[in-house]
Amino acid sequence: MIAAASAYEHDTRRTDAALAIEALRKTIEAGGVMQLTVTGNSMVPTLRHLKDGVTLAPIDVWPPPRGTIIFAQRADGSPVMHRVIRITGSCVILNGDGQAWMEGPVSRETAIAKVSMIRRGRRYIRADRAVLRAYGAIWMFVRPLRRHAFAAYRALKRILGIGINRA
Repeated sequence: MIAAASAYEHDTRRTDAALAIEALRKTIEAGGVMQLTVTGNSMVPTLRHLKDGVTLAPIDVWPPPRGTIIFAQRADGSPVMHRVIRITGSCVILNGDGQAWMEGPVSRETAIAKVSMIRRGRRYIRADRAVLRAYGAIWMFVRPLRRHAFAAYRALKRILGIGINRA
Protein backbone atom coordinates (compact mmCIF):
# COMPACT_ATOMS: atom_id res chain seq x y z
CA MET A 1 0.00 0.00 0.00
CA ILE A 2 1.06 3.57 -0.69
CA ALA A 3 -0.33 6.53 1.16
CA ALA A 4 -0.95 9.16 -1.50
CA ALA A 5 -2.34 12.67 -1.58
CA SER A 6 -2.24 14.95 -4.57
CA ALA A 7 -0.85 18.41 -3.83
CA TYR A 8 -4.23 19.67 -5.01
CA GLU A 9 -6.13 17.68 -2.37
CA HIS A 10 -6.18 18.10 1.37
CA ASP A 11 -6.89 14.52 2.44
CA THR A 12 -4.54 11.56 2.51
CA ARG A 13 -5.93 8.19 1.52
CA ARG A 14 -4.47 4.73 1.29
CA THR A 15 -4.82 3.32 -2.18
CA ASP A 16 -3.63 0.28 -3.97
CA ALA A 17 -0.27 0.70 -5.70
CA ALA A 18 -1.62 0.51 -9.26
CA LEU A 19 -4.12 3.31 -8.64
CA ALA A 20 -1.50 5.42 -6.89
CA ILE A 21 0.96 4.99 -9.77
CA GLU A 22 -1.73 5.88 -12.32
CA ALA A 23 -2.71 9.00 -10.33
CA LEU A 24 0.94 9.96 -9.92
CA ARG A 25 1.64 9.58 -13.66
CA LYS A 26 -1.33 11.78 -14.56
CA THR A 27 -0.40 14.44 -12.01
CA ILE A 28 3.27 14.51 -13.05
CA GLU A 29 2.45 14.53 -16.79
CA ALA A 30 0.22 17.57 -16.14
CA GLY A 31 3.20 19.32 -14.53
CA GLY A 32 1.90 18.89 -10.98
CA VAL A 33 3.45 17.46 -7.86
CA MET A 34 2.25 14.75 -5.48
CA GLN A 35 3.01 14.04 -1.86
CA LEU A 36 3.53 10.49 -0.62
CA THR A 37 4.10 9.04 2.81
CA VAL A 38 7.13 6.77 2.72
CA THR A 39 6.34 3.08 3.12
CA GLY A 40 9.07 0.49 3.44
CA ASN A 41 12.57 0.52 4.85
CA SER A 42 14.68 0.37 1.68
CA MET A 43 15.69 4.06 1.98
CA VAL A 44 16.49 4.08 5.72
CA PRO A 45 18.18 6.14 7.16
CA THR A 46 17.35 8.84 4.60
CA LEU A 47 13.60 8.12 4.48
CA ARG A 48 11.80 6.42 7.37
CA HIS A 49 8.78 4.12 7.05
CA LEU A 50 5.48 5.93 7.82
CA LYS A 51 7.38 8.80 9.48
CA ASP A 52 8.69 10.76 6.51
CA GLY A 53 7.05 11.98 3.35
CA VAL A 54 8.23 13.13 -0.04
CA THR A 55 7.03 15.53 -2.68
CA LEU A 56 7.37 14.04 -6.14
CA ALA A 57 7.85 16.32 -9.14
CA PRO A 58 8.52 15.89 -12.86
CA ILE A 59 12.00 14.69 -13.84
CA ASP A 60 13.39 17.70 -15.69
CA VAL A 61 16.52 16.12 -17.18
CA TRP A 62 17.24 12.54 -18.25
CA PRO A 63 19.27 10.81 -17.10
CA PRO A 64 19.04 12.49 -13.69
CA PRO A 65 22.29 13.19 -11.87
CA ARG A 66 23.77 10.56 -9.56
CA GLY A 67 22.30 10.89 -6.09
CA THR A 68 18.83 11.91 -7.29
CA ILE A 69 16.04 9.92 -5.64
CA ILE A 70 13.49 8.84 -8.24
CA PHE A 71 10.15 7.05 -8.15
CA ALA A 72 9.80 4.36 -10.82
CA GLN A 73 7.71 1.35 -11.72
CA ARG A 74 9.38 -2.05 -11.80
CA ALA A 75 8.70 -4.55 -14.59
CA ASP A 76 6.28 -6.41 -12.27
CA GLY A 77 4.30 -3.17 -11.77
CA SER A 78 5.44 -2.50 -8.21
CA PRO A 79 6.70 0.95 -7.26
CA VAL A 80 10.24 1.73 -6.16
CA MET A 81 11.77 4.94 -4.81
CA HIS A 82 15.55 4.71 -4.73
CA ARG A 83 18.66 6.76 -5.38
CA VAL A 84 20.36 6.91 -8.79
CA ILE A 85 23.75 5.36 -8.17
CA ARG A 86 24.99 4.81 -11.73
CA ILE A 87 24.17 6.03 -15.22
CA THR A 88 24.50 3.52 -18.06
CA GLY A 89 23.74 5.10 -21.41
CA SER A 90 20.11 6.13 -21.41
CA CYS A 91 19.25 4.13 -18.27
CA VAL A 92 20.02 4.44 -14.58
CA ILE A 93 20.85 1.94 -11.86
CA LEU A 94 19.14 2.44 -8.50
CA ASN A 95 20.08 1.58 -4.95
CA GLY A 96 18.06 1.98 -1.77
CA ASP A 97 20.04 3.63 1.02
CA GLY A 98 19.07 0.75 3.31
CA GLN A 99 20.14 -1.93 0.82
CA ALA A 100 23.39 -3.43 -0.35
CA TRP A 101 22.18 -4.48 -3.82
CA MET A 102 21.38 -2.42 -6.90
CA GLU A 103 18.48 -2.71 -9.31
CA GLY A 104 17.92 -1.69 -12.86
CA PRO A 105 18.41 -0.69 -15.51
CA VAL A 106 15.58 1.82 -15.21
CA SER A 107 14.59 3.58 -18.43
CA ARG A 108 12.98 6.99 -18.86
CA GLU A 109 9.70 5.23 -19.65
CA THR A 110 9.54 3.50 -16.25
CA ALA A 111 10.84 6.47 -14.25
CA ILE A 112 7.85 8.51 -13.15
CA ALA A 113 9.07 11.33 -10.91
CA LYS A 114 11.91 12.63 -8.77
CA VAL A 115 11.88 13.54 -5.09
CA SER A 116 11.94 17.34 -4.85
CA MET A 117 11.21 17.69 -1.11
CA ILE A 118 11.51 15.50 1.96
CA ARG A 119 9.09 15.98 4.85
CA ARG A 120 10.52 15.10 8.23
CA GLY A 121 8.00 15.88 10.93
CA ARG A 122 6.80 19.42 10.24
CA ARG A 123 9.92 20.40 8.31
CA TYR A 124 10.20 20.36 4.53
CA ILE A 125 13.72 19.95 3.15
CA ARG A 126 14.55 20.61 -0.49
CA ALA A 127 16.12 17.50 -2.02
CA ASP A 128 18.61 19.61 -4.00
CA ARG A 129 20.12 21.27 -0.90
CA ALA A 130 23.90 21.03 -0.81
CA VAL A 131 23.90 19.20 2.53
CA LEU A 132 21.55 16.49 1.19
CA ARG A 133 23.57 16.15 -2.01
CA ALA A 134 26.77 15.77 0.08
CA TYR A 135 25.06 13.21 2.32
CA GLY A 136 23.91 11.27 -0.76
CA ALA A 137 27.44 11.34 -2.22
CA ILE A 138 28.95 10.02 1.02
CA TRP A 139 26.25 7.34 1.32
CA MET A 140 26.92 6.19 -2.26
CA PHE A 141 30.69 6.16 -1.59
CA VAL A 142 30.31 3.83 1.41
CA ARG A 143 27.90 1.52 -0.42
CA PRO A 144 30.46 -1.31 -0.68
CA LEU A 145 30.75 -1.32 3.13
CA ARG A 146 26.99 -1.39 3.82
CA ARG A 147 26.69 -5.17 3.60
CA HIS A 148 29.18 -5.53 6.47
CA ALA A 149 27.59 -2.70 8.48
CA PHE A 150 24.12 -4.25 8.07
CA ALA A 151 25.43 -7.68 9.12
CA ALA A 152 27.06 -6.18 12.23
CA TYR A 153 23.85 -4.33 13.07
CA ARG A 154 21.75 -7.51 12.75
CA ALA A 155 24.25 -9.46 14.90
CA LEU A 156 24.19 -6.76 17.57
CA LYS A 157 20.39 -6.80 17.61
CA ARG A 158 20.44 -10.58 17.96
CA ILE A 159 22.95 -10.43 20.83
CA LEU A 160 20.98 -7.72 22.65
CA GLY A 161 17.64 -9.40 21.91
CA ILE A 162 16.26 -6.25 20.23
CA GLY A 163 13.27 -6.79 17.98
CA ILE A 164 12.89 -10.45 18.89
CA ASN A 165 9.38 -11.50 19.85
CA ARG A 166 9.46 -13.60 22.98
CA ALA A 167 6.36 -15.70 23.67
